[in-house]
Amino acid sequence: MAMVTVNFGGDTKQNNAITSGWIRSAMETQEKAGEPICATVKVQGSGIDLALPVGSCPRGMGGGRQLTGAEDDAIEMYRRRHLDQVRFSPGELEAFVKEALRL
Repeated sequence: MAMVTVNFGGDTKQNNAITSGWIRSAMETQEKAGEPICATVKVQGSGIDLALPVGSCPRGMGGGRQLTGAEDDAIEMYRRRHLDQVRFSPGELEAFVKEALRL
């Protein structure tokens, strides 16, 4: 089973503590502070070690190594949930977390 960590500007939760209510609250906090909505999702486990930007976070160039099959699966789930877009829904992020925990 993978471990998933989501960080919104220093507010961090792991695994089942990541709920759409918490995500919505963290997004509102960033919005009220005048900050772009940005989160980092880390997925770690057997054969997987990814840090994925969500929302308005800067997009990096990647780690420069070949992805594993589990990492390819996680990235496909990430894209399918539209988490590679500037606008995303709390429900889609929560669904991604639940799906990624099963990797």
